[in-house]
Amino acid sequence: AGGTQVALSADGSALTTRPAVVVLAGNATVTFIATGNLVSFTTKTTVTADYNSVRVTAAVVVTATLALASITLSPAILAGGNASIGTATLSSPATTGGIVVTLSAATGATVPASVTVLAGNLSATFSIGTSVVSSLTVALITGTYSGGSQTATLSITAANGLASLSISPNSVV
Repeated sequence: AGGTQVALSADGSALTTRPAVVVLAGNATVTFIATGNLVSFTTKTTVTADYNSVRVTAAVVVTATLALASITLSPAILAGGNASIGTATLSSPATTGGIVVTLSAATGATVPASVTVLAGNLSATFSIGTSVVSSLTVALITGTYSGGSQTATLSITAANGLASLSISPNSVV
């Protein structure tokens, strides 16, 4: 029976290990579990084992599991010159510091460069401006995070109704 205790640690917050493991007598190795924590981007971390002033390290890559799940619009069809509200929704709550989703829009629509989903939240909203158009215009609204993207379609219609007014004569007595 018996064995040798080896101290373990992981740098940063991307990975959690036990504080120590025991290598049983007669063995040269031990298997242990290191748990990857939720990270907003793929992170390289180091696991360190210390015993009798000997330090051994190993690199571990923790992959981001958080993803952009969807971009939705309300309304998704509107007359040019009006605004829509977009929502960027994540697959799980944003981590500490928040998650920045990069935004882009096709001709006829404008969006901010990015929107931040605050820590602990699943989604964030952003404003979408539209231009006055003379015929139906389809604008793709795209959100990108950690290499993945989601797209929603915004249909911008020509404004119906009075486009201009003129009175003749322009003076009345």
